[in-house]
Amino acid sequence: MGDLIWLGITLISVGCLSSAVGMLFMKWSMDVEAELPLHRRKRWALGFFFLVVNATVIDVIAFGITPLSMIAPFAGLTIVFTSLLASTGWLHVRETLSPTAIGCTGLVLVGVTLVSIFGPHPRAELPLAQMQANFVHPQFLAFAVVTLSTVGAWLLVWTLPVCAPCRPRAGGMLTTLLSAWTAAVCGALSQLLLKIVAVALKVSPRGLQP
Repeated sequence: MGDLIWLGITLISVGCLSSAVGMLFMKWSMDVEAELPLHRRKRWALGFFFLVVNATVIDVIAFGITPLSMIAPFAGLTIVFTSLLASTGWLHVRETLSPTAIGCTGLVLVGVTLVSIFGPHPRAELPLAQMQANFVHPQFLAFAVVTLSTVGAWLLVWTLPVCAPCRPRAGGMLTTLLSAWTAAVCGALSQLLLKIVAVALKVSPRGLQP
């Protein structure tokens, strides 16, 4: 792999760590600053800063220089970093990881490693014009409509009182799977959109310089 790809992988890993730190700070804020007005929640502001730095700086650069097929699986590192940091207690209360959580964290690490080694390593990315054309391709539009419809349906079932009889048990396996599905759909579409934004910035007259 080229130097730029390794730089992109390093940046996305740092971005995942930044996101994990940000979420833990916001969790800490909810536990100790919930009674304060938002503008006085210092831990929440710090967590928001880490999340914004990742989303607006690190990810944009990483997505602009690294193929999406390689970089997307590394988003799972956010879960790994969050679990590890929570288990140390460095940011707020120490949380003990169950054997299941440890096993799942290990699976994520194995998956990211396998993708980085054996995944597709394209030598050149699609031109921006082709990316834009793909976004209006009937197959992609069908995928987006179907998947986003399931996300909307789950949100309605979970939030509307009239849908309470159809709502699965909170904390149950079905709730976990449906919530994971909606998160995956939103994450996939957001990464696709971020990729095209990053490439557009890269090829602009004042393009991003890694």
